Amino acid sequence: PGELVPCDFNPGLFVARRLMKGSRLRLVVTAVNSILWQKNYCSGGIVADETTKYAHTCNVQVYHDAEHPSAIQLPLR
Repeated sequence: PGELVPCDFNPGLFVARRLMKGSRLRLVVTAVNSILWQKNYCSGGIVADETTKYAHTCNVQVYHDAEHPSAIQLPLR
């Protein structure tokens, strides 16, 4: 908490889609809520041992100002 941590999603899970010229993209950062992934209840403990009993709200901030530059690199063809 309170610490800036860089995240590199390479390799990651990506979906390919052909976009029309002038299309816009939106980045959505959210927690995964799927039966295919282990749920992180944000208790600060070992994720495998976490239960809803110790669940906390997780706040994710993406910094993108002059002091904290962020970038998304897209493999365009």
